[in-house]
Amino acid sequence: MKKILIALVLVCSLAVFSFAQSTLPPYASAPAPAALPDVVVNGFKAFMNGGYSAATSVWSLNSPLAQDATTLSNINNTFLQESSVAGNFSGAEVIRVVNFSASGEEVYAMAKYQRGTLFVSFTCYKSADKWYVTVIDVDKDPGRILPTNVMGGL
Repeated sequence: MKKILIALVLVCSLAVFSFAQSTLPPYASAPAPAALPDVVVNGFKAFMNGGYSAATSVWSLNSPLAQDATTLSNINNTFLQESSVAGNFSGAEVIRVVNFSASGEEVYAMAKYQRGTLFVSFTCYKSADKWYVTVIDVDKDPGRILPTNVMGGL
């Protein structure tokens, strides 16, 4: 009788576990990788070859950012300040790309220097045939740039 009871509990437990696995909400699985907009990649290439102002020129080309001299100046100043304390720019790493619609993505990246990093987010918009960066946020503090779920490793 004891063996039958243990077997019944085991079967019921497996059934509940299988049901729970099959009914997980879609957001519980790992996100599908999104394509990295070429404007972001080209901006970081320009950064490597021509510095931060070359990068912001690429990122803002034909974008609403090009009309916002104050924002571009602030972004350039942040990159300049980091290079003065952390050394030369040495590359970038993409942290996450979030595709939030057919024509919109958020790219989270880390600009690497010899002795430090800057965290950058790019809000990107895709027209019929081209990606544009519409917003850039830059900060040394990842908590000001990265969403809490990314900070938590999700």
